[in-house]
Amino acid sequence: MVAATGGHIDVVRFLVIDCGADMNTKDDYGRTALMVAATVGHIEVVRFLVIDCGVDVNTKDNFGGTALMVAATKAHIDVVRFLVIGCGADVNTKDNSGGTALMKAARSGQIDVVRFLVNDCGADVNTMDTNGKTALMQAAEGGQIEVVRFLVNDCGADVNTKDNDGGTALMMAVTGGHIEVVRFLVSDCPANVSAKNENGYSATRFAADHGYYAIVIHQLYSTVRSRVG
Repeated sequence: MVAATGGHIDVVRFLVIDCGADMNTKDDYGRTALMVAATVGHIEVVRFLVIDCGVDVNTKDNFGGTALMVAATKAHIDVVRFLVIGCGADVNTKDNSGGTALMKAARSGQIDVVRFLVNDCGADVNTMDTNGKTALMQAAEGGQIEVVRFLVNDCGADVNTKDNDGGTALMMAVTGGHIEVVRFLVSDCPANVSAKNENGYSATRFAADHGYYAIVIHQLYSTVRSRVG
């Protein structure tokens, strides 16, 4: 695994071909050499392990994560493309928390990976994790405005979908103080600013609780006034 991490393809080949190293061996976290190579984006090592060694691209670690998920999180688009197009990796498989490669790429703001997974691979933008969160919510929570715009404008993601606790993408953006995302969701979508979660909290209440009241309230109500005229 050390050789895979460092991208030392000649060493990896030697260990496998000459020494009979088992490339399906897992570490204490359940990670294989393929997952490690995918994490750091070593495409040559990834190709060798899959094509020459027959390593299963859909193998999961102890947390349900796959090589595709880690590559998507780190924006290694060449690895992502190879695993999906070249190897048939399952783009909609979920980890133990219900997360998908799309959700992970969305949360970390990897817009090129997000576009590829949706446009070229048919990733499901509406699927939810075990907490009821969608890729849009993940992106809003992470303040990833490019991803948010793409999921809404190009994919038709519903901005008013609620998670298991009644939370919306707007509430999550407000909680994180991501004013650009808040502005987009309220002004361009429009998100329901009056929606409440299971505890009766609205986006404005979250703004007050997290110290963003002034900037968020100004945006919310200036937008509401402009709608009314």
